[in-house]
Amino acid sequence: MPKASPGSTPTSSRSGRTMPTSPSNSPKKAFRKSSSTTSVFRKTDPSSTENGSVVDRLVRYANPDGRSKAEGIADYIATVRERLRPYPVFLSADVFGLVTTVADDMNIGQKWELISPRVDVISPMMYPSHYAPGSYGVPKPDLAPAAIIAAGLQDAARKDAAVRAAGYRPAAIRPWYQAFSAPWLGTGNWMPYGPAEVKSQITAGEAAGIRSYLLWDPANRYEAAYFR
Repeated sequence: MPKASPGSTPTSSRSGRTMPTSPSNSPKKAFRKSSSTTSVFRKTDPSSTENGSVVDRLVRYANPDGRSKAEGIADYIATVRERLRPYPVFLSADVFGLVTTVADDMNIGQKWELISPRVDVISPMMYPSHYAPGSYGVPKPDLAPAAIIAAGLQDAARKDAAVRAAGYRPAAIRPWYQAFSAPWLGTGNWMPYGPAEVKSQITAGEAAGIRSYLLWDPANRYEAAYFR
């Protein structure tokens, strides 16, 4: 995923519209089991779990209880939330874009159903350039930003329904959209991203009921035309 360069600041728009009124979203017990409705989600392609496998080889940490990565992350977030409870703050989490869709944790410990109930805002990084060819039936995702955003948010809505069915309140969704071009994808697989491409993602999100979002450009260049 693109990383922030020193001193850069991501841009957000309309972020106040879906912000919860109080940080009271922490479940009293762990949300471990997924509803059967999550069966509509596919397993991750093993080739896409490379990052998690590399971390497994390089990092060792104490895990006497034998918790999975997903359980470890969920418990960490719950601990952070509890320690922040005395303060008037909101808690948010960024996750990979495919976390809205996959049934597993992609070997990196990110599961929507475990993270969303524990934070106020969840931000999937839905950059079209970062989806594999064929994702959601789209041959070249970078060329179809609106389709990628629409499909990913539709799956997020289904997962939120499973969270509610289990008796918990899901976090507000505030996705990251792509405001950069991805020429490294190669000729025919990418296109320049300008106001039209950025606005197509915003419009797709609004059609899915999402009016709060963040934009990302690693060069930290944002145009006023994105918001007109």
